[in-house]
Amino acid sequence: MPPQLQAGELHIWKIELDYDNGHWQPLMALLSDDEQIKADRYRFDKLRLRYIAGRAALRKLLGGYMGREPEALIFDYNDYGKPSLQNIDNGLCFNVSHSGETMLAAFVLNSEVGIDIEAIQQNIDYVDICQRWFSVQENNALQDLPEEQRIAAFFRAWTRKEAYIKARGIGLSYSLNRFSVSLDESSSALLEHHDCPQEIKSWQIYNIEVSSAYSAAVAIEAARWDIRHYNFEHLRKRA
Repeated sequence: MPPQLQAGELHIWKIELDYDNGHWQPLMALLSDDEQIKADRYRFDKLRLRYIAGRAALRKLLGGYMGREPEALIFDYNDYGKPSLQNIDNGLCFNVSHSGETMLAAFVLNSEVGIDIEAIQQNIDYVDICQRWFSVQENNALQDLPEEQRIAAFFRAWTRKEAYIKARGIGLSYSLNRFSVSLDESSSALLEHHDCPQEIKSWQIYNIEVSSAYSAAVAIEAARWDIRHYNFEHLRKRA
């Protein structure tokens, strides 16, 4: 059972998705029919088992917060794929993201929230991606950095931007170059917004420390948040 979620708290859970594949049936049983169909479509066992583990963990956490059975939960999705729960009666909002074997999940009351995690890839063509997707301010900030710092800064910016648009529920339908985030390691923020300048004061972005192999961020409507971190260990882990 997760701890009780209080007003003003933001709970962030880290879930490791690789587990003993001989014990996947009980997890699969928690999934809905459409989730099970999606799981069966994965060609590779590792990806299929990670999907099953992620959905089962999310259902267990949501069930704990809601006081309901995990398999009884019904998801809704907006036009851009952002999930929510049907028949929410306590104001619970959540968002999830996964990369490789790691998933992050954020839970809060009565506030939109978005979270993103990305495995840091040293050989990525960040210059081309930045020119296509980042704002002028972000491109200039990246070029001002020493070359050895640019990969990490790129992934900081990418996860912050993804977290924000996920929180807004608009996905990549919105042009990422219409707003700017900070690239600084110690200061994460929404710096400018061409279409909605008021958003700068309406949202906060926080770094999430996972490991040196990942970059992660969470975006949430502005307030004073007590951020609490937890590890989810309710899956049978591989030795």
